[in-house]
Amino acid sequence: MHQNTGMQKNQNVWEVFSEFLNKQDENFDFHCTNPNDCLDIIKKNLKCKKAAGGVVINSVGELLMIERFGKYDLPKGHIEKGETPIETAFREVFEETGIMPDASEKELPPSYHIYFLEEKPILKEVYWFLMSYTGNVKPIPQTKEQISSAGWYSKEKMKIVEKNIFYNLKPYLEYFLIASETHINKGL
Repeated sequence: MHQNTGMQKNQNVWEVFSEFLNKQDENFDFHCTNPNDCLDIIKKNLKCKKAAGGVVINSVGELLMIERFGKYDLPKGHIEKGETPIETAFREVFEETGIMPDASEKELPPSYHIYFLEEKPILKEVYWFLMSYTGNVKPIPQTKEQISSAGWYSKEKMKIVEKNIFYNLKPYLEYFLIASETHINKGL
């Protein structure tokens, strides 16, 4: 289910947000006048875990994706102590798919989502990097992380992927669609 909510005049941000959290709906959008202020309030009230991942595009303009728990996903994982987000992104892409990107071309905006651990909400902030890959290694899923498949997906397959991907990852499919043209035109 997907819900859309906005702040009413004089409402406390955390009260409104908590109301939707308690319902544990699959997805909801939360709109407020100053998103950074709202995010700061949410971060102050929830435990925050940081992760990083890659939007990896190969030389023929395909996107590297994984499938976990029956949903398409992008390779990502928790930032380890002493690691930078970009180091995490490279490590996690390799661990989850066996693919080592050649380069990171650009940092993308972070994504945020909430999951529940022992019935407590956790805010997950994920740093994303647009990455390129020119090799020919076949992706191998990291099954110990419940990844059932890993592979390259063309623009034509995005209609199928879009129907079965986590809601907060849909904007990264748009980054892929735009960047894939550049990769094909450059011959990367």
